[in-house]
Amino acid sequence: MIDPQTVRFDYELADGTPFLLTASIPSMRFPIFGIVDSVEVQARATEEDPWGHEWLKVNPEGSGPYVIESATAGTEVILKRVENHWTESGYEGFDRVIYRVFNSAADITALMQGGEVDLTFALGTRELEALSESGFTIVNADLPDIWRLDFPVDIPPFDNLLVRRAIAYAVPYDNIVENAFSRASRAYSFVNPKSPSFVPAWDVYNTDLVKAQGLLTAAGYPDGFEAELFYDSSRQEWEDMALYLKAGLSEIGVELTLNPLPATEFGTQRTARIRGEAGAMEGLMFISGTIWLDDADPNVGLWVVGGGWANVTHYANPVVDALHFDNRFNPDLEARAAAYREVQEITSADVVLLPLVIRGYPGAVHPDVTGVSFTSDPHLRAYLLRLAG
Repeated sequence: MIDPQTVRFDYELADGTPFLLTASIPSMRFPIFGIVDSVEVQARATEEDPWGHEWLKVNPEGSGPYVIESATAGTEVILKRVENHWTESGYEGFDRVIYRVFNSAADITALMQGGEVDLTFALGTRELEALSESGFTIVNADLPDIWRLDFPVDIPPFDNLLVRRAIAYAVPYDNIVENAFSRASRAYSFVNPKSPSFVPAWDVYNTDLVKAQGLLTAAGYPDGFEAELFYDSSRQEWEDMALYLKAGLSEIGVELTLNPLPATEFGTQRTARIRGEAGAMEGLMFISGTIWLDDADPNVGLWVVGGGWANVTHYANPVVDALHFDNRFNPDLEARAAAYREVQEITSADVVLLPLVIRGYPGAVHPDVTGVSFTSDPHLRAYLLRLAG
């Protein structure tokens, strides 16, 4: 700390070499990097848990304008405003904010229309249009929310590259983009398009059933096969996408069994799959991710690096891993960007995943509520909310 109002961050590599990437400072404003009360946490630290992680799981000692009044896992979190917080200046916001978890878009819509819910970002296109017609305000953050299809590359027949490429050419991209969404477009990478590392590596795949059938035959599946598709049932877009994908793949003999799961169950199963638990989501998976930073490092490290903590595909390529770990802290920014562009080209050729749709981050707000704002992450700043008028 330089003085009571100034903090300096010094970054260095494992060998002590100083470095600073453009993503370092922007990422510090994300809620996951919020400042905690070090005195309280250190008092609960143990030799086995020196950072107090276990205690923090149920006792978040943050420094924000709200504290948790109560929490029921998977159901509800109630926040209470901190009196005399530094963010207050003639504060006219809400003393309590209630977050509730629902697994049904229809339930959320009905509760919004009944005046019991004021704000949501968990609805599909049709629900948002219905709420708009009912007088609700529709807001949309310009954040790249990328929806994709992930392959379990360690499970037959998806361990066969030709099978994955066949599916890539059988997907009805136009039907999905134009009919399952509004205000969306085709995605050509899992990297933020605003990133200097972005390359539209998946533009080589367009709907071509003849090519898809030829690849499937070459893979040893001339008559196709049966497979499962897992997705979150709480979003209508997933259901619509699943139906379009099922129809498209049936054209080449791939018959999908659709497995919609409630949001909480889908999250549990996805985590189990990432951890390698037997029987967890052994099929195709619809996944979405809002890309917070205009930098490829986090997404590559999460999704396509071997052992990445969100790597649901179980893909592992030593070349990709080397490009990531050798360049993520590379001070030569052009060389770094080139390395991540190569990662996208390789993972596109390997068809680890298929980016399908890119959209913003839309939500519906009761007309009596104002102050909805966005930063580069999709998390709501509750202390900025106000009653209109």
